[in-house]
Amino acid sequence: MDEALLRRLLGGGVLLVLAWLVAALLPPPKPVTERDEDTVVIDLRPVEATPPAEGPPAVDVEPDFQRLRSYSTSVAYSFG
Repeated sequence: MDEALLRRLLGGGVLLVLAWLVAALLPPPKPVTERDEDTVVIDLRPVEATPPAEGPPAVDVEPDFQRLRSYSTSVAYSFG
């Protein structure tokens, strides 16, 4: 086996063992009843199905094409 590859594999193994030892030294997490006020708890349980929201009511209005036409020409002339 190539010497550089063997050195990298051994170095990676040493790093993994060191990370595992450091993780073992960490204190255990607090139980849920002992958490302080700064802890944010997000409830990830599924919510009961809610009925779909209704859309806005239908509006029966005829558009004023003359006003729309005059607005579009005034905008076109303002950019000149």
